[in-house]
Amino acid sequence: MYMNLIDVKLYNGMKLINKYNSIPCIIKDDKLSFILDDIKTTINNELFTRETSEYLFNLHLKNKECTYTLKEKQSTFDIEVEELTYKRKTNQLELIYKIISNDEIIKLVIEIKDW
Repeated sequence: MYMNLIDVKLYNGMKLINKYNSIPCIIKDDKLSFILDDIKTTINNELFTRETSEYLFNLHLKNKECTYTLKEKQSTFDIEVEELTYKRKTNQLELIYKIISNDEIIKLVIEIKDW
């Protein structure tokens, strides 16, 4: 396990909506973990997760399944995945997905510094 810095770009409908620079990230066993806007985010070759005290969003990258859990109500919902692409290069991850509840495609690009 080690700390690193990442740059993150978030697109909605392929339009850049947020850019974050030099975000602290923990890398352990091929899994990246970081916090953006008070949302704990993790990603590896199998799972993309976003979590707060209120919800847990899991996007399974291999079987293209998605679940959303409301923690307070202990309710989990399946969400249809319409599109999903995950690419990993040496120092960059790219996740593109569209779930039925979103009007637009979401694209997340993570650049890992000094990896």
